[in-house]
Amino acid sequence: MPKQNRTFVGTALVKMLTSGAVLLLASSWSWAQESDSRDSVASVGQTFSAFHQTLNATASKLLASAQRPPAVAHPSSDLPLTSGLSRADEEEQVVRGIRLREAVERVRKLQPVFEPVLRQEGVPQQLAAVVLVESGGWSTALSAKGARGLWQLMPDTARRYGLVVSTNRDERLNVDKSTRAAARYLRDLHEQFNDWSLVFAAYNAGEQTVQRAIDRSGTTDFSRLNRFLPAETRSYVPAVWASLARLGYKGTVGHLPPASHSDLVVRRIYGRSPSYETQ
Repeated sequence: MPKQNRTFVGTALVKMLTSGAVLLLASSWSWAQESDSRDSVASVGQTFSAFHQTLNATASKLLASAQRPPAVAHPSSDLPLTSGLSRADEEEQVVRGIRLREAVERVRKLQPVFEPVLRQEGVPQQLAAVVLVESGGWSTALSAKGARGLWQLMPDTARRYGLVVSTNRDERLNVDKSTRAAARYLRDLHEQFNDWSLVFAAYNAGEQTVQRAIDRSGTTDFSRLNRFLPAETRSYVPAVWASLARLGYKGTVGHLPPASHSDLVVRRIYGRSPSYETQ
């Protein structure tokens, strides 16, 4: 590879790899958009099967770097980040960085929509960073497990917070309604666990999974109980924290304002349709 190109690669990689967790973030967004509503279920399943294989293969490596103390969390700037990588791997990392930047731009355009809703529902506006990790800003993202929309809500969770999810109608695709539902879910998780890292873990793996990890470890410290969580979740949590800076939110990583009840006197409730159907 010509020296000029190698310099470009190194620069792109330094910008991309600000934390080990962002590698996972960048690897997931090529699948997120449903380009056409007529796409077959089989095609979606194949796409997300490949994503989960990549996730499982990288989770253990990401965990090791994400959990290092701050003093050694990032490689020295004078060390070659491409050391040990083949040319094909170098090029792939650069492509992932480009996809990440595109995802950041999509979410930034949506921040003026997300942030007022999040504040109204009593959660920090910084939680827009969850969207960057979950869907990369694609409103039609659909996972192999059935999570859908910008916030990747599962059908049961969406219905629990008042959204209609049926064969004929899916309000997870509605930006305002899905954001309100996700905000209420995140607020309830914070009331239960009182720690944002645990909230993110529960948003990814479910409340019961996190509670079992707490019971088994005897602690509510994420850095001490995370070995009892799925590998995907151990990588997901630092990815969300890393995304705060990506979206321009200032403050200490690991700290967010506590959730609170909305100041709204009247809360909007989305009713289910009379012909309620499950998928």
